[in-house]
Amino acid sequence: MQKYMYDELHIELDNNKAFIDMYSHEGDVLAEMLFGESINVLPDKMKEFMTQYFHINTRTSPVENQTPLVLKFSGFIGTIYRYRITPIVFVDFYEDGEWFYMKESEKENTVKDKFIKAIPAEVIATLKKEEPNAIASIKQITRFDDNKDYGFNNLYGFDFGDNQFILINSENKVVKPPLDKAKEFINAGFNPKNELQYNINANTTGPYFLRYAFKVTGPTEDITLVMDVNGNMRNIWAGPITTEVGKTVALPRAVLEMLHEDIVSYIDTNYPEKDFISIFHSYSEIGDTPAKVNLVTPIPNNLTTLIFDTKSGEFIREYNTIGEKE
Repeated sequence: MQKYMYDELHIELDNNKAFIDMYSHEGDVLAEMLFGESINVLPDKMKEFMTQYFHINTRTSPVENQTPLVLKFSGFIGTIYRYRITPIVFVDFYEDGEWFYMKESEKENTVKDKFIKAIPAEVIATLKKEEPNAIASIKQITRFDDNKDYGFNNLYGFDFGDNQFILINSENKVVKPPLDKAKEFINAGFNPKNELQYNINANTTGPYFLRYAFKVTGPTEDITLVMDVNGNMRNIWAGPITTEVGKTVALPRAVLEMLHEDIVSYIDTNYPEKDFISIFHSYSEIGDTPAKVNLVTPIPNNLTTLIFDTKSGEFIREYNTIGEKE
Protein backbone atom coordinates (compact mmCIF):
# COMPACT_ATOMS: atom_id res chain seq x y z
CA MET A 1 0.00 0.00 0.00
CA GLN A 2 1.20 3.49 -0.84
CA LYS A 3 -0.33 6.91 -0.32
CA TYR A 4 -0.15 9.25 -3.32
CA MET A 5 -1.27 12.81 -4.00
CA TYR A 6 -4.77 13.87 -2.87
CA ASP A 7 -4.45 11.26 -0.10
CA GLU A 8 -5.30 8.42 -2.48
CA LEU A 9 -4.33 5.00 -1.22
CA HIS A 10 -2.91 2.64 -3.89
CA ILE A 11 -3.23 -1.06 -3.09
CA GLU A 12 -1.45 -3.86 -4.97
CA LEU A 13 -2.38 -7.51 -4.43
CA ASP A 14 -0.35 -10.64 -5.10
CA ASN A 15 -2.70 -11.66 -7.94
CA ASN A 16 -1.42 -8.69 -10.00
CA LYS A 17 -4.54 -6.62 -9.38
CA ALA A 18 -4.26 -3.04 -8.18
CA PHE A 19 -6.80 -0.66 -6.64
CA ILE A 20 -7.14 2.99 -5.66
CA ASP A 21 -9.14 4.11 -2.64
CA MET A 22 -10.46 7.42 -3.97
CA TYR A 23 -13.29 9.92 -3.65
CA SER A 24 -16.01 9.77 -6.31
CA HIS A 25 -19.63 10.79 -6.97
CA GLU A 26 -20.89 8.59 -4.15
CA GLY A 27 -18.14 9.18 -1.63
CA ASP A 28 -15.12 6.94 -1.12
CA VAL A 29 -14.90 4.01 -3.54
CA LEU A 30 -12.41 1.26 -4.21
CA ALA A 31 -11.55 1.52 -7.91
CA GLU A 32 -9.72 -1.20 -9.80
CA MET A 33 -6.84 -0.12 -12.02
CA LEU A 34 -7.26 -1.84 -15.37
CA PHE A 35 -4.31 -3.28 -17.30
CA GLY A 36 -3.72 -5.76 -20.09
CA GLU A 37 -6.75 -7.85 -21.02
CA SER A 38 -8.97 -5.72 -18.79
CA ILE A 39 -8.35 -2.80 -21.14
CA ASN A 40 -9.22 -4.90 -24.18
CA VAL A 41 -12.73 -5.68 -22.89
CA LEU A 42 -13.76 -2.08 -22.23
CA PRO A 43 -17.09 -1.07 -23.80
CA ASP A 44 -16.72 -0.31 -27.50
CA LYS A 45 -18.11 3.23 -27.18
CA MET A 46 -15.53 4.04 -24.54
CA LYS A 47 -12.68 2.66 -26.64
CA GLU A 48 -13.93 4.71 -29.59
CA PHE A 49 -13.88 7.84 -27.41
CA MET A 50 -10.33 7.16 -26.24
CA THR A 51 -9.15 6.46 -29.78
CA GLN A 52 -10.90 9.44 -31.37
CA TYR A 53 -10.01 12.13 -28.86
CA PHE A 54 -6.76 10.85 -27.36
CA HIS A 55 -5.44 8.55 -30.08
CA ILE A 56 -5.12 5.78 -27.51
CA ASN A 57 -4.61 2.28 -28.93
CA THR A 58 -6.46 0.11 -26.40
CA ARG A 59 -4.85 -3.03 -27.82
CA THR A 60 -1.60 -1.91 -26.20
CA SER A 61 -1.32 -2.62 -22.49
CA PRO A 62 -0.37 0.51 -20.55
CA VAL A 63 2.56 0.44 -18.19
CA GLU A 64 1.58 -0.01 -14.57
CA ASN A 65 1.00 3.30 -12.72
CA GLN A 66 1.27 5.18 -16.01
CA THR A 67 -1.03 8.13 -16.52
CA PRO A 68 -3.49 8.41 -18.07
CA LEU A 69 -5.08 5.24 -16.72
CA VAL A 70 -8.45 3.49 -16.68
CA LEU A 71 -10.32 2.82 -13.43
CA LYS A 72 -13.40 0.71 -12.76
CA PHE A 73 -15.69 1.08 -9.75
CA SER A 74 -19.30 0.54 -8.74
CA GLY A 75 -22.01 3.16 -8.27
CA PHE A 76 -25.66 2.73 -7.36
CA ILE A 77 -26.50 2.67 -11.07
CA GLY A 78 -23.91 0.01 -11.89
CA THR A 79 -20.34 -0.12 -13.14
CA ILE A 80 -18.56 3.17 -13.82
CA TYR A 81 -15.38 3.49 -15.88
CA ARG A 82 -13.06 6.48 -15.44
CA TYR A 83 -10.46 7.50 -18.02
CA ARG A 84 -8.12 9.59 -15.93
CA ILE A 85 -5.45 12.02 -17.03
CA THR A 86 -4.76 13.18 -13.46
CA PRO A 87 -6.76 12.67 -10.25
CA ILE A 88 -8.73 15.85 -11.05
CA VAL A 89 -8.86 15.62 -14.85
CA PHE A 90 -10.94 12.72 -16.13
CA VAL A 91 -13.95 11.45 -18.10
CA ASP A 92 -16.51 9.06 -16.59
CA PHE A 93 -18.43 6.47 -18.59
CA TYR A 94 -21.46 4.33 -17.89
CA GLU A 95 -21.29 0.55 -18.18
CA ASP A 96 -22.40 0.74 -21.83
CA GLY A 97 -19.48 3.04 -22.65
CA GLU A 98 -21.43 6.30 -22.97
CA TRP A 99 -19.61 9.21 -21.33
CA PHE A 100 -21.55 11.37 -18.89
CA TYR A 101 -19.09 13.53 -16.94
CA MET A 102 -15.88 15.46 -17.70
CA LYS A 103 -13.83 17.09 -14.97
CA GLU A 104 -11.24 19.80 -15.49
CA SER A 105 -8.41 21.27 -13.43
CA GLU A 106 -7.66 24.94 -12.99
CA LYS A 107 -4.17 24.32 -14.41
CA GLU A 108 -5.12 21.99 -17.27
CA ASN A 109 -6.73 22.57 -20.64
CA THR A 110 -7.76 19.00 -21.40
CA VAL A 111 -11.49 19.67 -21.45
CA LYS A 112 -11.11 22.84 -23.50
CA ASP A 113 -8.62 21.29 -25.95
CA LYS A 114 -9.75 17.66 -26.25
CA PHE A 115 -12.95 16.71 -24.41
CA ILE A 116 -14.87 19.61 -25.91
CA LYS A 117 -14.66 17.87 -29.29
CA ALA A 118 -17.12 15.24 -28.02
CA ILE A 119 -19.86 17.88 -27.75
CA PRO A 120 -22.02 18.42 -30.87
CA ALA A 121 -20.88 21.48 -32.81
CA GLU A 122 -24.38 22.97 -32.73
CA VAL A 123 -24.45 22.78 -28.93
CA ILE A 124 -21.07 24.52 -28.74
CA ALA A 125 -22.35 27.21 -31.11
CA THR A 126 -25.28 27.86 -28.77
CA LEU A 127 -22.91 27.98 -25.79
CA LYS A 128 -20.67 30.54 -27.50
CA LYS A 129 -23.68 32.64 -28.43
CA GLU A 130 -25.20 32.64 -24.94
CA GLU A 131 -21.95 32.74 -22.93
CA PRO A 132 -19.07 33.91 -25.19
CA ASN A 133 -16.43 33.48 -22.46
CA ALA A 134 -17.62 30.15 -21.08
CA ILE A 135 -15.23 27.82 -22.89
CA ALA A 136 -12.18 29.66 -21.58
CA SER A 137 -13.20 28.89 -18.00
CA ILE A 138 -14.98 25.52 -18.26
CA LYS A 139 -14.51 23.35 -15.18
CA GLN A 140 -16.76 20.41 -15.96
CA ILE A 141 -19.27 19.18 -18.53
CA THR A 142 -22.10 16.80 -17.68
CA ARG A 143 -24.31 14.94 -20.12
CA PHE A 144 -27.67 14.17 -18.56
CA ASP A 145 -30.15 11.72 -20.08
CA ASP A 146 -33.64 13.19 -19.80
CA ASN A 147 -36.15 10.49 -20.73
CA LYS A 148 -39.29 12.48 -20.02
CA ASP A 149 -39.46 15.57 -22.21
CA TYR A 150 -36.73 14.83 -24.70
CA GLY A 151 -36.97 11.06 -25.13
CA PHE A 152 -33.46 9.73 -24.68
CA ASN A 153 -31.81 12.83 -26.04
CA ASN A 154 -29.17 14.58 -24.01
CA LEU A 155 -28.92 17.68 -21.88
CA TYR A 156 -25.44 19.22 -21.75
CA GLY A 157 -24.58 21.03 -18.54
CA PHE A 158 -21.57 23.37 -18.52
CA ASP A 159 -20.02 24.55 -15.23
CA PHE A 160 -17.76 27.53 -15.85
CA GLY A 161 -16.48 30.81 -14.45
CA ASP A 162 -17.37 31.68 -10.88
CA ASN A 163 -20.00 29.03 -10.04
CA GLN A 164 -21.86 29.66 -13.30
CA PHE A 165 -23.95 27.00 -15.04
CA ILE A 166 -25.80 26.74 -18.33
CA LEU A 167 -27.88 23.82 -19.66
CA ILE A 168 -28.35 23.20 -23.39
CA ASN A 169 -30.49 20.42 -24.86
CA SER A 170 -29.86 18.36 -27.98
CA GLU A 171 -32.19 20.71 -29.87
CA ASN A 172 -29.56 23.41 -29.22
CA LYS A 173 -31.79 25.42 -26.92
CA VAL A 174 -30.96 26.77 -23.48
CA VAL A 175 -33.01 25.10 -20.74
CA LYS A 176 -33.87 27.45 -17.89
CA PRO A 177 -34.27 26.40 -14.24
CA PRO A 178 -37.92 25.57 -13.34
CA LEU A 179 -38.35 28.73 -11.28
CA ASP A 180 -42.07 29.11 -12.07
CA LYS A 181 -42.71 25.53 -10.93
CA ALA A 182 -40.77 26.21 -7.74
CA LYS A 183 -42.89 29.27 -6.98
CA GLU A 184 -46.08 27.31 -7.66
CA PHE A 185 -44.99 24.57 -5.26
CA ILE A 186 -44.00 26.98 -2.48
CA ASN A 187 -47.19 29.02 -2.83
CA ALA A 188 -49.39 25.92 -2.77
CA GLY A 189 -47.53 24.20 0.05
CA PHE A 190 -46.64 27.08 2.36
CA ASN A 191 -49.12 29.86 1.49
CA PRO A 192 -46.54 32.57 2.26
CA LYS A 193 -47.81 35.94 3.44
CA ASN A 194 -44.67 37.81 2.42
CA GLU A 195 -42.60 38.30 -0.71
CA LEU A 196 -39.96 35.56 -0.91
CA GLN A 197 -36.48 35.52 -2.39
CA TYR A 198 -35.35 32.58 -4.57
CA ASN A 199 -31.66 31.72 -4.85
CA ILE A 200 -30.86 28.94 -7.35
CA ASN A 201 -28.02 26.41 -7.38
CA ALA A 202 -27.78 23.97 -10.29
CA ASN A 203 -26.64 20.36 -10.38
CA THR A 204 -26.43 20.11 -6.62
CA THR A 205 -26.29 16.33 -6.22
CA GLY A 206 -23.69 15.04 -8.66
CA PRO A 207 -23.59 14.08 -12.32
CA TYR A 208 -26.13 11.28 -12.58
CA PHE A 209 -29.29 13.39 -12.59
CA LEU A 210 -29.77 17.13 -12.87
CA ARG A 211 -31.13 18.90 -9.80
CA TYR A 212 -31.91 22.52 -9.02
CA ALA A 213 -31.83 23.61 -5.37
CA PHE A 214 -33.98 26.64 -4.56
CA LYS A 215 -33.11 28.41 -1.34
CA VAL A 216 -36.34 30.25 -0.49
CA THR A 217 -36.15 32.92 2.18
CA GLY A 218 -38.40 35.57 3.68
CA PRO A 219 -38.95 37.34 7.01
CA THR A 220 -39.85 34.04 8.70
CA GLU A 221 -39.18 31.48 5.95
CA ASP A 222 -36.04 29.44 5.31
CA ILE A 223 -37.04 26.68 2.88
CA THR A 224 -34.90 24.43 0.70
CA LEU A 225 -36.65 22.93 -2.32
CA VAL A 226 -34.85 20.59 -4.73
CA MET A 227 -36.42 19.92 -8.14
CA ASP A 228 -35.52 18.01 -11.27
CA VAL A 229 -35.20 19.74 -14.62
CA ASN A 230 -38.94 19.37 -15.24
CA GLY A 231 -39.93 21.02 -11.97
CA ASN A 232 -40.84 17.88 -9.99
CA MET A 233 -40.15 18.08 -6.26
CA ARG A 234 -37.31 15.81 -5.19
CA ASN A 235 -36.42 17.15 -1.70
CA ILE A 236 -38.06 19.65 0.62
CA TRP A 237 -37.37 20.90 4.15
CA ALA A 238 -38.03 24.14 6.02
CA GLY A 239 -35.62 24.07 8.92
CA PRO A 240 -32.64 22.23 10.37
CA ILE A 241 -32.56 18.43 10.07
CA THR A 242 -31.57 17.64 13.64
CA THR A 243 -32.27 15.14 16.40
CA GLU A 244 -33.04 18.06 18.71
CA VAL A 245 -36.82 18.11 18.40
CA GLY A 246 -37.28 21.69 19.58
CA LYS A 247 -35.16 23.07 16.74
CA THR A 248 -37.00 21.43 13.84
CA VAL A 249 -39.63 23.04 11.61
CA ALA A 250 -42.64 20.97 10.57
CA LEU A 251 -43.67 20.86 6.92
CA PRO A 252 -47.18 22.22 6.34
CA ARG A 253 -50.05 19.78 5.86
CA ALA A 254 -50.50 21.05 2.29
CA VAL A 255 -47.00 19.80 1.39
CA LEU A 256 -47.76 16.31 2.72
CA GLU A 257 -51.01 16.23 0.77
CA MET A 258 -49.08 16.63 -2.49
CA LEU A 259 -47.88 13.05 -1.99
CA HIS A 260 -49.78 9.89 -2.94
CA GLU A 261 -53.08 9.69 -1.05
CA ASP A 262 -52.15 6.29 0.43
CA ILE A 263 -49.05 7.85 2.00
CA VAL A 264 -51.15 10.57 3.61
CA SER A 265 -53.65 7.96 4.84
CA TYR A 266 -50.87 5.87 6.36
CA ILE A 267 -49.29 8.69 8.34
CA ASP A 268 -52.71 9.92 9.50
CA THR A 269 -53.51 6.43 10.79
CA ASN A 270 -50.16 5.52 12.31
CA TYR A 271 -48.57 8.89 13.14
CA PRO A 272 -51.49 11.26 13.77
CA GLU A 273 -49.57 13.48 16.19
CA LYS A 274 -46.22 13.49 14.40
CA ASP A 275 -44.58 16.37 12.55
CA PHE A 276 -42.62 15.63 9.39
CA ILE A 277 -39.62 17.84 8.76
CA SER A 278 -38.21 16.52 5.48
CA ILE A 279 -39.29 14.70 2.32
CA PHE A 280 -36.71 13.29 -0.05
CA HIS A 281 -36.87 10.91 -3.00
CA SER A 282 -34.46 8.04 -3.49
CA TYR A 283 -32.62 7.68 -6.77
CA SER A 284 -33.71 5.09 -9.29
CA GLU A 285 -31.27 2.82 -11.11
CA ILE A 286 -33.26 3.19 -14.32
CA GLY A 287 -33.91 6.73 -15.49
CA ASP A 288 -34.75 9.72 -13.35
CA THR A 289 -37.98 8.37 -11.88
CA PRO A 290 -37.67 7.97 -8.11
CA ALA A 291 -38.70 4.54 -6.86
CA LYS A 292 -39.11 5.53 -3.21
CA VAL A 293 -40.07 8.59 -1.22
CA ASN A 294 -38.82 9.14 2.35
CA LEU A 295 -40.55 11.11 5.11
CA VAL A 296 -38.48 12.14 8.14
CA THR A 297 -39.97 12.75 11.58
CA PRO A 298 -38.01 13.71 14.72
CA ILE A 299 -38.13 11.66 17.90
CA PRO A 300 -36.19 12.35 21.11
CA ASN A 301 -32.47 12.09 20.31
CA ASN A 302 -33.10 10.55 16.90
CA LEU A 303 -34.88 10.80 13.55
CA THR A 304 -37.24 8.23 12.07
CA THR A 305 -37.55 7.83 8.30
CA LEU A 306 -40.62 6.22 6.71
CA ILE A 307 -40.14 4.79 3.21
CA PHE A 308 -42.97 4.48 0.68
CA ASP A 309 -43.29 3.36 -2.91
CA THR A 310 -43.51 6.55 -4.97
CA LYS A 311 -46.08 5.29 -7.50
CA SER A 312 -48.36 3.10 -5.37
CA GLY A 313 -47.97 4.87 -2.02
CA GLU A 314 -47.38 1.51 -0.33
CA PHE A 315 -45.50 1.59 2.98
CA ILE A 316 -42.16 -0.25 2.70
CA ARG A 317 -40.31 0.15 6.01
CA GLU A 318 -39.01 2.59 8.58
CA TYR A 319 -35.65 3.06 10.28
CA ASN A 320 -33.93 5.26 12.84
CA THR A 321 -31.06 7.43 11.63
CA ILE A 322 -28.84 6.69 14.59
CA GLY A 323 -28.14 3.01 15.15
CA GLU A 324 -29.44 1.75 11.81
CA LYS A 325 -28.70 2.40 8.16
CA GLU A 326 -31.14 1.85 5.32
